[in-house]
Amino acid sequence: NAVRHRSAAAMSYSVTKNSLKLLNVFYFLVGCVLIAAGAYGKAASKITSVGIVSGIIASGVFLLLVAVIGFIGAHKHHQILLFFYMILLALIFIIQFSISVACFAVNSEQQHTLLEKSWKSLNCHDRSTVQMEFHCKGFEDSSLPCDDASGLGAGPQYPTDGPLDPCYTVLKDNVQNGLRIAGGIGLFFSFTEIIGVVATYKYRNQKNPAQQNPSAFL
Repeated sequence: NAVRHRSAAAMSYSVTKNSLKLLNVFYFLVGCVLIAAGAYGKAASKITSVGIVSGIIASGVFLLLVAVIGFIGAHKHHQILLFFYMILLALIFIIQFSISVACFAVNSEQQHTLLEKSWKSLNCHDRSTVQMEFHCKGFEDSSLPCDDASGLGAGPQYPTDGPLDPCYTVLKDNVQNGLRIAGGIGLFFSFTEIIGVVATYKYRNQKNPAQQNPSAFL
């Protein structure tokens, strides 16, 4: 019975250890996906002041680092690393969940405010770049010159092959799609982090069957 018990304990320890390592490989990939999704949401509209999307990218980078810590901690059964890993993973869940919900909560009025503020921050060259790339002219009124006092003038260069919509009309759809993609991915993967916290807590409290010195666990 004692041999059977040790064998079962060793198997449970091995399964938990390998599962946690695989989970951290998964988190590493999730971090890459979050960074890519956030970058798409940012690049899709050429907007650099959308803090929500930047938050998605930041949480992705943070998740990459935490995944590395978790993998090393799981591989070595390092109690201190695993403890901090649990705390950091719980914080990432809270931050990522909050940001993802915020992505869905941005309404059309807030999108307009964000885009208007960002358009005002662009110089004439950058406005021309946006206009050429998205085949549009001006923010809402294409007749305004770039140096208009409102800060919403059109860039000096724009496509000449056909009628052009205002850039706000084009950009708002890109921003909305970018926020939905980033928010959806972040919300889905945030719940997997709860699994990581629970698995780590269980793994920390397991003794390594191969450890000859029981006090080494402490």
